[in-house]
Amino acid sequence: MEQKAVVKSKKPIYVVWIIPIVAMAVAGLMIYKYFDDKGFEIVITFDSGEGLTADKTALVYNGIKIGQVTGVQVNKNDVTKVDATLMLEKKAAIISKRGTIFWKVEPKVTLTEISGLSTILSGVYIGVMPPSKDKLELAGMPNQFDFQAESTAPVDAFDPGLRFKLKADESDLKIGAPIMFRDIVVGDVENVILTKEGVEYSMHIQEDYAHLIKENSKFWKISGVDIRASLAGIRISMDSLASVIAGGIALSSPEQSKAISSEDTEFILYEDEEATHLASDTIYLTSKLGYNIDEKSTYIYYKGIHAGIVDKVSYDPKRDETTFAIKLDEDFRHLANKDAYFWIVEPKIGLTKVKGLDALARGPYITFETKSKSTDLISEFKLNTQAPVMEGTELRLHAKKSHSLKEGVNIVYNDLVVGTLLRSRIMKTGEVDFDVVIADEYKHLVNETSSFYLQGAVEGEVSLKGMYFNVGSLSSMLHSGIALVTEDLSVQSSKYSFELLDSYHAYKEQEYTNDGGVFYTILTKELGSVSQGSPLLYKGLNVGKVMSYDLDQKSGLIKIKVYVTGQYKDTINASTKFFNMSGIEVKADMTGLKLVTGSVESIISGGISYATPIKSNTEPIPDEFELYESSDEAQKFYVAASLSTQHESGLKVGSKLIYKTMTIGQVTHVSLVRDVLKYDVMIEEKYKDVMAEDSRFWIEDFEFNIDQVKNPAAIVTGAFIKVSKGLSQHSLNHFDLLDTAPAETINQEGLRVVVKGERLSSLKVGSPVFYRQIKIGSIEAFKLSSDSTGVEMRLFIDPNFSYLVRRNSIFYNATAMGMDVSLFGVKLSTETLSTIIHGGITMVVPDKPQSLAREMERFTLHSEAEEEWLEYKPVLVRE
Repeated sequence: MEQKAVVKSKKPIYVVWIIPIVAMAVAGLMIYKYFDDKGFEIVITFDSGEGLTADKTALVYNGIKIGQVTGVQVNKNDVTKVDATLMLEKKAAIISKRGTIFWKVEPKVTLTEISGLSTILSGVYIGVMPPSKDKLELAGMPNQFDFQAESTAPVDAFDPGLRFKLKADESDLKIGAPIMFRDIVVGDVENVILTKEGVEYSMHIQEDYAHLIKENSKFWKISGVDIRASLAGIRISMDSLASVIAGGIALSSPEQSKAISSEDTEFILYEDEEATHLASDTIYLTSKLGYNIDEKSTYIYYKGIHAGIVDKVSYDPKRDETTFAIKLDEDFRHLANKDAYFWIVEPKIGLTKVKGLDALARGPYITFETKSKSTDLISEFKLNTQAPVMEGTELRLHAKKSHSLKEGVNIVYNDLVVGTLLRSRIMKTGEVDFDVVIADEYKHLVNETSSFYLQGAVEGEVSLKGMYFNVGSLSSMLHSGIALVTEDLSVQSSKYSFELLDSYHAYKEQEYTNDGGVFYTILTKELGSVSQGSPLLYKGLNVGKVMSYDLDQKSGLIKIKVYVTGQYKDTINASTKFFNMSGIEVKADMTGLKLVTGSVESIISGGISYATPIKSNTEPIPDEFELYESSDEAQKFYVAASLSTQHESGLKVGSKLIYKTMTIGQVTHVSLVRDVLKYDVMIEEKYKDVMAEDSRFWIEDFEFNIDQVKNPAAIVTGAFIKVSKGLSQHSLNHFDLLDTAPAETINQEGLRVVVKGERLSSLKVGSPVFYRQIKIGSIEAFKLSSDSTGVEMRLFIDPNFSYLVRRNSIFYNATAMGMDVSLFGVKLSTETLSTIIHGGITMVVPDKPQSLAREMERFTLHSEAEEEWLEYKPVLVRE
């Protein structure tokens, strides 16, 4: 049987379409996934684009990357800033809110902070802090897409803890400085801002330590290292390393005080812990003396216990008084009452006692005590130099001079201390009064037969007439004292005023004056070799001697008291001239060599001689005579004058007074009167016309400048005084001594005009005035303008060039050196080399000159020339 195949027909399937369909499905899914995961862009503006890289720099929040920089470009509104475009992840969209803070995180190493070190390897990234940590609160805030980055990481306001303010006078703590309690760091300084009152610190205390901040808490600075040295040893204490480097703050937490209830509380930041215990008010101690006392480091003591500090030391030159502002601890303030007594303690070492030994280590300090428990507190006291003195009978001693006696000097009777010196004062007569006290147990030692004299360690004198020695007590070998001698202790009469003799020798020599002789006073500027006991000579005969000498505080002269024995008292009258006859006087000139000498005794110990040219002079004998330097000087008369200045100089006794290279006088005495140096000079009578009231006196000394050496001889001879004689017919005997020479043009005829500039620059008196680089005058004087907005300079124009100065003349400062730098080189411009060194002023006249300038016409001094001025070429002809 034959079989037949059955053929079935099927619909064709196109397999090739499956692949495109699958691809399209996958692509659609990827596109959906991309747009579903895609965030959105924000723009952050930075001050600098350093470290920011597109497609690399990340935006990090709490260590997690939430975005990335996609582009960096210059800000279109401010080319100094950079805009960084960031793509935020969708899950981080909630941080794009108003108030979000962005900043750049990069490596940072300071004294108090090390941060961002991870960026050394990973690169710079951007940090972010949202305005709130509450998700619902963030969702309700308005969106923002443009931000301004902060320059530094912000303070984390969400960091738990306590925040408050500290007030201080100045800023010397760094941000990040630690706050410490019992050497434990409990917080830090978050911020520092400047206020009208001083400085305000923003403080953060960790949450665990917030309870330590009490209403009565006190805060003070700690420097890290505290070093204290004394005779007992050296103590060094150190706080944390951070406080050593950047400083820090310590706090107290009183147990009985309540914790603060508001973060608005403000505290005061004290300088140190000691300041927190001080009373709020200040006590002022005044003294006529100054001491080596350091502010803040000198302590106040009460019975050896630390009771306060010296806060400030000030000096009032008008009252010549030093004021010590002190602060006592609160526990000692009630002791500074109306009966309190303050005194200075300084180290004193003697054979009989040692005082103030602790002051050797810590310097002079102040202590006080009070005699009562009075509640009448006062704030002003006198600072005494001695501890409270003994009680007893007060006496008064009179002397010609102070003898440098200080408060506390002992009164000694037969080597026994029986009293002390309380105070001294200068009387209107120039003499000195000393108030002393004799202890009650020794008051019977004083009566009308008593005498007082100064006693040193050893007194003695050796002369051609003999010798004497007087040895004082052991204590007097270190301290001069006052000796008391009473001839008859049985005398019962009392006496309270005595003369204080210069020495034991003066006490013994009272017998010398009982022969009917006469005392005279001789005035001199300098004592020279004259001393107590020096002979008084008349025609080579010894007719008396020098009894004493002292300084007249009022006149500044030395008063020499001489005694002429009764045998020769008639050799002195009104015509007598006393002169120095000490040593050997050598006179050398073209005519030969001449030696003048007195007696052998006067050569050795000094002496005074006198001559009486008119034997029968009937005029009354003066109370005082002048002592001349030599017999020749006694015959040559001088005119006295005085010069004064407030500045120090190299002048001294013997410095010359020169007029036109001629020596016409010299300085005879130098004194200090109310902080003003006064120089007494003697001018030869034939040159007395230099004392015209418009004369100028000034100091000349060796001077070295870049262009000259001035007064080289002054290196050896010292400074001297020069004088420029005035034209006035009136004369004076006192002048101000100038520090520098006045302008040479003073009193010369010429045109004077005034220019006003912004500042003096390097201009000075004598600086030249130029016209076309020719000197036509100079600066004669300058002063601050009346409204203090500039400097007015008076210019002197030589009369030969006065026709050049017109009313429209232009003046400019020629001192400065101009410099133009270009591709073709450097061009320097200046007037002359002299103007670079000394300064100068240049004048130009416009091409259309106006009329002649008038005397004291005023002009403006320009700081530099305009280019067109240099092209002026006016025709100016002398009329």
